[in-house]
Amino acid sequence: MLNNKDLKPLFQHSPATQQALLPNGVEEALDGSITLLDTCNMARDILLTMNEHVQTIQSALRRKGRDHSRLEASIHAYISHRKKAKKEIVKCLAALKRMDGISNISTTTTSSPILDLDHQPSMVVRVVRESSTVTISIFRALLELLAVTATKTKAAGGWSLISKLMPVRLSSSEKGQRIGNLVASVDFALCFLLGNIQSNDIRAEVQMAQRTLETLSLTSEGLVAGLDSMFRCLVQYRVSLLNILTQ
Repeated sequence: MLNNKDLKPLFQHSPATQQALLPNGVEEALDGSITLLDTCNMARDILLTMNEHVQTIQSALRRKGRDHSRLEASIHAYISHRKKAKKEIVKCLAALKRMDGISNISTTTTSSPILDLDHQPSMVVRVVRESSTVTISIFRALLELLAVTATKTKAAGGWSLISKLMPVRLSSSEKGQRIGNLVASVDFALCFLLGNIQSNDIRAEVQMAQRTLETLSLTSEGLVAGLDSMFRCLVQYRVSLLNILTQ
């Protein structure tokens, strides 16, 4: 993942280093940083909005009585948000794929004999591009897990990458499984509840929905905190690149 503290000393190492990055290297990284910032912000917005819908459903579940209209409306709103989010995720994944493709081409060019691997400027360019590639992988893994359906809880394989955004109490695979399974489990629980909402006794369905919603809410809060931290890091990274251009 991009780390401003690690990159800044390399950027300021020497005029030769800066010359190696200018103009194509820095401009490429600057363009990519916009995509990464937009992706980070979009993922955060999706999680925040999803959590708002979760809280609305939780409030409706706590209401007693036979009038389930509020609960039905809140579930439909959540499902609508999930569908809209998936469309946004598809577009964002396409942008990340294009960015990754450009970075791979540039990395191949940088690996030419003209720029020896032991040469400091070449190393800096490689560090910047490899860091960008890792960050892209993290975002792609997170977005794929957020877009997962109840029948594809293991469709995305980036569980160890997502763990970088999560609290440290769980192992990498546990964190990834929790995200993918939770999103799919909530979808299933809510659709099942919606299909049986007119039944005489839906206590079991309500309890299942409440459990999954509560866990998803707590998990999404941890992810938002991780994305906030990453966003600040990306901003610092972009500032460092801009400083190179102005020096």
